[in-house]
Amino acid sequence: MADGWYEWIRAENPKEKPAPFHHEVDDGGWFAFAGLLNVARVADLDEPLATVTIITTSANGPASRIHDRMPAILAGRDEETAWLSPDVGLDDALALIGPLSDDRVTIAAASKLVNSVRNEGAKLLVPDNDAEPLTM
Repeated sequence: MADGWYEWIRAENPKEKPAPFHHEVDDGGWFAFAGLLNVARVADLDEPLATVTIITTSANGPASRIHDRMPAILAGRDEETAWLSPDVGLDDALALIGPLSDDRVTIAAASKLVNSVRNEGAKLLVPDNDAEPLTM
């Protein structure tokens, strides 16, 4: 589960850091990304190796202002249950991972502190003084 994600717009000046934007679903509510888990035996490892990936899809209207793709977000509890079902078929799974409807995603400038794993907390959601507003 997540309550948002970040995407960056590259600055025109290559010496400037990319500008981060925070994306929310349903005004900051919790949501689930569609993802895949793979567990494999690897030579020279005692334990199985688990890898996880988040599936992406084409960007919806708001997200397309930042990037041409976005994470595939499961639209609600029924979709989450269907995604996790061992009985879900390919066609049903593909139907679950299209872009989320435009009215459910909001985007706001974020702090450039996002660009370092050493930084965390609510301060990352406060845009820098020089942040450009994103017009929708």
